[in-house]
Parts: sequence; structure tokens; C-alpha cells
Amino acid sequence: MNLQHLVSHWRSTFNRANVVVFPDFALPMLYSVLDTGNFFVIPGSPLDVWAAESYSKTHAKHQLRVDHGFSEDDLVILVVGSSFFYDELSWDYTVALHTLGPVLAEYARSKDAEGSFKFVFLCGNSTDNDAFQ
Repeated sequence: MNLQHLVSHWRSTFNRANVVVFPDFALPMLYSVLDTGNFFVIPGSPLDVWAAESYSKTHAKHQLRVDHGFSEDDLVILVVGSSFFYDELSWDYTVALHTLGPVLAEYARSKDAEGSFKFVFLCGNSTDNDAFQ
């Protein structure tokens, strides 16, 4: 069986499926030669959810604030960016901060705003063990 026949066989196999589901965007790019228009990506991995749930069971919110230098009065805002920008801040952050601007200004004018705003920017490979550190 030559390579062209193998690719044709795999393409017909992928074509028979109503939907081919991938857990991230990297795999469909690798299989693009087999794409028949039925690829679907579920963003995020279930491993991320399981890791976050197990992490939250073993770490207290108050202790995490203390460990990272946040006081109880600080408003901590987590901005999650794209996993494709490792070395530079992406436009995801700019859009998020621009959208939050009016909300933060209104919150700062309220009587409840005793602490300060703290921003945490998270990007990179979310399945890496260092993602939440």
C-alpha cells in the first residue's frame, strides 16, 4: 500500500464520520490533509478541569491570597490569554482590559472599593504543570 492510497483511505474514513472531535486546535492542523469539513474542536481539555478541581480541593482561597501577596480587600482579576503567545502579551489582554475599564471605574467609585485592583495574566500551555504557578 503506497502513501497516496493510505491518505485516501484515511480521508474516506474521516468522511464517513458525521463529526471528528479534537480536544485542541493543534490536532486538526496536523490532520488538515484529511479534513472533509467535519472537524470540530472542543476548546480546553478535560484534564484542565480535573486539575483545577483537584487543586481547589487541596488549596484554600485565603491561603492562596497570602502565598501570592494579595490581601483580603484586593480585587483579583484573572485574564486568561491565548496559548499561542508565550513570549509576549497578546491582544486578548488588551481587549479584556478595555472591556473591563468601565466596570472597574464604577467599582472604584463605590463604597465597597477598599482594596486595590490586582491583575493576573495567564497564558501558555494550560496542561503544563506550571500553568497555575
